Amino acid sequence: DGTGRIGTVHELCHVVKEAHAWRIVMTLAPLLVTAGLVLALDQPRAITSKDGTLDITLALAAVKFTASNGARWWTRAYREGVSNETDPELPGPTLRVSAGDRLRVNLVNALGPDAESSEHNVLSAPNTTNLHTHGMHVSPNQDNNIVPVPPGESYQYEIDVPAYHMGGTHWYHPHHHGATALQTAGGALGVLVVEDAPGEVPPELSQMAEKILVLTHVDTATASRIEEASGGTLHVLSGGSDVDQVLVNGKERSSITLAVGKWYRLRVLFSGYDKILYLALDGCELGLLAKDGVYLGVAPRWVDTVFMYPGARADVAVRCAAAGKFKLRGAEASTGRRARRRLQNGNGGGGGGGG
Repeated sequence: DGTGRIGTVHELCHVVKEAHAWRIVMTLAPLLVTAGLVLALDQPRAITSKDGTLDITLALAAVKFTASNGARWWTRAYREGVSNETDPELPGPTLRVSAGDRLRVNLVNALGPDAESSEHNVLSAPNTTNLHTHGMHVSPNQDNNIVPVPPGESYQYEIDVPAYHMGGTHWYHPHHHGATALQTAGGALGVLVVEDAPGEVPPELSQMAEKILVLTHVDTATASRIEEASGGTLHVLSGGSDVDQVLVNGKERSSITLAVGKWYRLRVLFSGYDKILYLALDGCELGLLAKDGVYLGVAPRWVDTVFMYPGARADVAVRCAAAGKFKLRGAEASTGRRARRRLQNGNGGGGGGGG
């Protein structure tokens, strides 16, 4: 359309008559365990700006996770507010702002005492944190991921979203040097959406129903190695064998019920240590709309698979023409040295490449 933001998406308006519901069964084989019940997929709780401001208190706190194989471990995740009566959420709440808004986050570190370390560029300070709005085009003086927030302290972030900011799917997570992977891949993250401005995208897209999928690669063996190397004691596995799988919105196995012939916009985020995913949805149409918060020059791009690396976001239009159950598959591959954007792993130091 000449704006450079998004091209022709009018093909999305060819919607057949809605019939019976169909269901996507999240298996993400081979990473996701297939045992256990299929649960309805909960959407992360959404918090939307009001009168130009989104004001929230996020506390980074410890939470215990129990897997279907009986394994239990403690990890770090966000909860809204400072009350201990509120459990942390995995993933954290989805924050929704518009261009020109102000995002105010009072970040509270509710973790226990930190391991002492005077070294730099090594795995360290597992309980010291901060906040990064990954993908946002904002001032680095406001999105300050250099400032440390030690246990028991807080920091007030005031982030102005420029009036010219394009709509897109971003995310927030800790970015303290030396502790990024342990905290972020452990579950301290959430989606951050900049809403499309009126007229920014065609109505076929702006009126599309939306689902958010946060894919979190849980690798307890890697997490335990990083915890030990950092001098921390929180992440200790008990009651079962190590877990290597992908959670979908914090669940091991879930399903989404959608309408036949209706287009849906999936905002997908993938977080992990050093794996990449090739997502495919057998039997349904996939139209790639945006990657990492930036619309394609011409969209949709019809694809069979969507490439996702740690920190990647993808906006995908999905439609299935027949009723049934369709598996969202995720073939895995190790990123090794090939990944240019990765979270730190247990073999190296530093804060990782979370962005």
